[in-house]
Amino acid sequence: LLVEVLSPSSLVTDRGERRARYLALPSLGGYLIVHQEYRCVEVNVRDASGGWTRTVRHDDGVVTLPCPVGATLDVASIYEGLGVPDVVHARAAGIEILD
Repeated sequence: LLVEVLSPSSLVTDRGERRARYLALPSLGGYLIVHQEYRCVEVNVRDASGGWTRTVRHDDGVVTLPCPVGATLDVASIYEGLGVPDVVHARAAGIEILD
C-alpha cells in the first residue's frame, strides 16, 4: 500500500506521470492519494486480473484498504484536527474539486 499526499504545486505530476509509474509496479496492491486542500481520498486497488479500480471518497466517507484485507479508514479521521475544509466549503472558497 502506497499513500501519497497531493501537493497543489505538483498536482499535474502527482496525478499524471507519478501515478502511472506507481500503478505499473507489479507488487503494488493499493495506492491512495490524499488531497491536501479539501477532504478527499482517491483509492486505487489492483484487482485479481491485474487491472485497477479507482474510487473517490469525500468528507466523511469510508475507504476500504487493500491490505490488510478488510481494513477500513474513515476519511474524516485523516483530516481530524487539521482544519481542512469539506468539499462544500472548499467549492465556496473557490478551490477546484477533482473527481
